[in-house]
Amino acid sequence: MGPEHVMPPAPFSLALYLIVRVYDTTDLTAATLMESRRAMEDVLGSPHVRVVWRTCPAGRASTTRHDAAPGHTVTDQADCERPLDSQELVMRITTARPETAPDWLGYSYVDTARRTGTLATVFADRIRSAAERLGMETGTLMGRATGILTG
Repeated sequence: MGPEHVMPPAPFSLALYLIVRVYDTTDLTAATLMESRRAMEDVLGSPHVRVVWRTCPAGRASTTRHDAAPGHTVTDQADCERPLDSQELVMRITTARPETAPDWLGYSYVDTARRTGTLATVFADRIRSAAERLGMETGTLMGRATGILTG
């Protein structure tokens, strides 16, 4: 068999993962969280970045990972208990405290050594209210806000 019969190497795609540990102390639906993940991927601006959600309830009674397939979950308590890896961040969903500036939808802490966000706190009540005023889905605005806070 000569060189003319050698198949070229198959193209490959390099996908980057961003793992988001979500601690939700509110009443958001799974559909809202899935839309938030999709919107966050859009903000990050690359089809090669895949956001993986690991839902870690505040009580840590159980852990659920929401993957690409809607409704697909895998329980794994250890995912919420170990230290953050370099490709992970924490998204805390809560309600705004009365003393929080009225125009804030959330805030983030940035790791200055890595020059990336490591913790994003978003205020579900304010995002829900702003989304209603803007005529958009709560999950879409939440994902955009989180992407901006951590990107």
